[in-house]
Order: sequence, then structure tokens, then C-alpha cells
Amino acid sequence: MGRPSPSPLRRIRRQLLYIVPDPADIQSSAPVLVPFLIVVIMNFIGARAVRNLVAPPGQSATAIDLLFNLLAFLSPIIILVKALAATTVTWAVLTLMSVRARLRTLMSIHMYCAMPLALPPIVMTLFVRYGGAGSSELQNLRIPLGLDLLLDPGLSPAAVALVQQVTFFHVLWAILLCWLLRRGADVPGRTALVVALALWGLGTGFAVIRAMALPA
Repeated sequence: MGRPSPSPLRRIRRQLLYIVPDPADIQSSAPVLVPFLIVVIMNFIGARAVRNLVAPPGQSATAIDLLFNLLAFLSPIIILVKALAATTVTWAVLTLMSVRARLRTLMSIHMYCAMPLALPPIVMTLFVRYGGAGSSELQNLRIPLGLDLLLDPGLSPAAVALVQQVTFFHVLWAILLCWLLRRGADVPGRTALVVALALWGLGTGFAVIRAMALPA
């Protein structure tokens, strides 16, 4: 006789355990849905927090509401596209370096690694609201979270975009990525570091290009 199927309660409990990244879970079942939903929720919380910061509840802000509602609607699609792109790049780099890994495993890893990068809006809002740091104007809504502590006001937009890609959250992302690749996908440590650098370089390149394309 085969094993009895787990009860719905046990299945729910098992899914809840996927909230915290575990290399053993990634190797065995490569969860994607649970970390994806967590990142979507984190992005929604961050968007609402920023919205309430630039236009407190009760204040008329139709244009701002429309913008944040649109971002909330598109957020799951953007998260999924970014994770798919990161998975594709990771698979390509690993293939070039003769390392094999399942695509689902890589997708699971990148879903978990999206969590640290969803934290800045939440942390920024807390700093501005309770720490008296930064500005609550939408166009200037940012606080220094890394090398941008050393920003010179005269720097070009491209240089600012470059410096803003070196923050505590990016470092945390890189550490988590290397750890999960090493322990969850059996990728050698140096190869995992190459993957992290390649992805960071591509992300930084897009950020710089976007900053150069936007009007001053």
C-alpha cells in the first residue's frame, strides 16, 4: 500500500514553512508559489506605505492613487518577469561554466532572493516617518541606504544610479543568492559569486541606462 496523502492542515503547515528559505526545501521541492506571494505582499505593503507618506489618508490625491494602484496591479507581473530573467541569466552562466541546475530550483532561489530587494520602500518609509530622515516629496523620496551616504549633490544621474546599486539590501541579496546556490543547487562557491556579480552588473547597467534616458 502507498503512503496516505497528508491532511489539508498538514499541507498548509508545510506551505507555511516555505516562508523561510531552506536549502533542503529548495533541493527537494523548489517552492516557487509561496515566496512569490510573500514578495507580492511585501511590494504591496511598501507601495501603500509610500503612498500614505506622500499623501496621507483622507488627503485628495487622485493622480497618486492611480499611479500606486497601477503599480500594485503590475507588481506581480514585474516580479515574475524579473525572476524569469534572473533565472535565465543564471542558467546561461552556469551552462557556460559547465554546472548543471534545474530551472525550477533556480526560479525558487530567485523568488527568495527577491525578498531583500522588496524591503527598501518599507524601511525608507519608517525612516522618513519616524526618524526624520529624507524627504516625503514623491520625486525626492529616498534615504541613503548604502554608498549613497557619500553622494555628492553634483553627481550626474548615471553616477547616482550606479551608487544606489550598492546598498545593504543589495549586499544581503548577494549573500542570500550565493548561499542558496551553494547549498540549494550544489553550485560551487566561486561560480555562485560569478552569477551574483553578473546579475548585479546587468541590474546596475539597466539602472544607469534608465537614469540617462530620463529627463533631468
